Parts: sequence; structure tokens; C-alpha cells
Amino acid sequence: TLGPVFEAELGELEKYFDRLAESLEPFEVSMKDIELKVFGDEKDGFPVLWMNVEENSNLETLHHSICQYIDEKGWK
Repeated sequence: TLGPVFEAELGELEKYFDRLAESLEPFEVSMKDIELKVFGDEKDGFPVLWMNVEENSNLETLHHSICQYIDEKGWK
């Protein structure tokens, strides 16, 4: 989870993800299932489309890279 990021840092964060996206080769992601979850109560809650994906080495590497960047910036 990305912790607090100040508005002044949003440009840097966006550039990081742009560079990261450009560096990636396409890879396959397999979904186990998809469901609609409501967080909060039925009236005031908000819906989230929840995708349960199969873990794979490409996703693990991507996750590790993003977590390392977040740690380096102290955005935990």
C-alpha cells in the first residue's frame, strides 16, 4: 500500500510509473475470478471490481520493484 504522498511528489511518482511501464515487456496475467465488492454499507459504501489473479514471477518482480521504490521514498 502506498502511504501518504504529498502533492508536490505526484509528478515524480507519475514519471516513475511512466518509466516503469515503458521498461516492461508484455506478459500474461491469468485471473481466477472477478467479483464486485462493496466497501462500507450498502447506502454509503463504494463498489470495487475485485480481480483475483494467479501469482507469477513477472507479477512478483513488478511488485518487488514498486515496493523497493516506495521504500526508498519513505512512502510507507
